[in-house]
Amino acid sequence: MSFIMLERLISSILNCFSQIMLQQNTVIGFLFALGIGVNSPTMLFGATLAILSSLVFSTLYRYNSCAIHQGLYGYNAALAGIAVLFFLPLSMLSCALVILAGVGSTMIMHFFQHKLPQLPAFTAPFIITTWILLIVLDLVGIDRLVIPFKTDNYGDFFAVMRGVGQVMFQANWLSGLVFSLALLLYSAKLAISAMIGSLLGVVIARYLGFSEDWLVMGLYGFNASLSAIVLMTHCPHKKWLIMLGVTMSILLTRFFEIIPLAALTAPFVLSSWLILVLVKMHEKNIEQS
Repeated sequence: MSFIMLERLISSILNCFSQIMLQQNTVIGFLFALGIGVNSPTMLFGATLAILSSLVFSTLYRYNSCAIHQGLYGYNAALAGIAVLFFLPLSMLSCALVILAGVGSTMIMHFFQHKLPQLPAFTAPFIITTWILLIVLDLVGIDRLVIPFKTDNYGDFFAVMRGVGQVMFQANWLSGLVFSLALLLYSAKLAISAMIGSLLGVVIARYLGFSEDWLVMGLYGFNASLSAIVLMTHCPHKKWLIMLGVTMSILLTRFFEIIPLAALTAPFVLSSWLILVLVKMHEKNIEQS
């Protein structure tokens, strides 16, 4: 492999990591990978293996080379790879499932780009792939891991940072801090949006009497954090819509907590889709009037 090819491969991998929070920047991607590795080298391995499977598959099937390099196919694969090693111990089986999840999420992303180009995929391919995986695991009777949460850091600052960290399954405030600093290097507005979204997850969940355990772990914050990033990008001047989308993501997280289905990033995707539809409807009405 030539130096140029190796350099392009590394930049593609890092772009995949950065696109998890919908950015394209190799430095951000490196810091996101670092943030994962700080908490779980195993999950970092899963993310990297899934990204590689996505890059190989999308290249073999001649998907758009620019989209591949930008990380648009690989970021859902990265999340799916992390998810597999969140729910299962590291083994030959879980590694095979990581590769399958990486390929599956890539195929679904390709479907969104070519069949539903008007609808931003966000992390929907990761969600669909992981839900299918979890259903299959339940059907064949494979037990999932239950990772105990232990910490001496119960302050709201740590909960907010964990909310940012949980975007990539990291219940570690230090990972969340690294992710936030990575965003800050690219855009102070996006970093602040991510932290405010996670903070709102803490405030709103506590006000409504939601699970304090979930709150401390950042589980009400990560969908709110992603929603704030996306909506601040798509409708920066409509603060009430951003607030509505963030609040909806928190309420949907609570809904998924009640039903027997892992929320993953579905609350973020559903709330963001709805807000973007409202924005387009509003813009269309203005054009017609």
